[in-house]
Amino acid sequence: MKGKNFANKLYPVSKTDNDISNVEQYREYLFNSQQEMIFVMDMEENITNVNKTALDFMGYEEKELLGKHIGIIFAPEFREKSVKIGPRKVLTGEIPLNLPLYVISKKGEKTLINFNGSP
Repeated sequence: MKGKNFANKLYPVSKTDNDISNVEQYREYLFNSQQEMIFVMDMEENITNVNKTALDFMGYEEKELLGKHIGIIFAPEFREKSVKIGPRKVLTGEIPLNLPLYVISKKGEKTLINFNGSP
């Protein structure tokens, strides 16, 4: 199977329908079907999107995280370190893209993760 045919089998999209909503639905499907937690943040380090895996793992609802600083997901002792992760530093290569950090769920459970950043 090649790209387009494979994608249509995963999430059927009409070949004659050029509606942008189908593209957005497919993008959303791919984003939320990832088995890794994904947090998207803006240049002010506020969460602008989060996938289903992250919501389920962390115990939050999307509305509780959107617009909040990324530091909310890190254990208190790692928040200062997490603030230094900022998108500008990822873009300029000032920080490593893989950092071991503890996240804290809504219930207060700490889990060690490997934080991966990319521009």
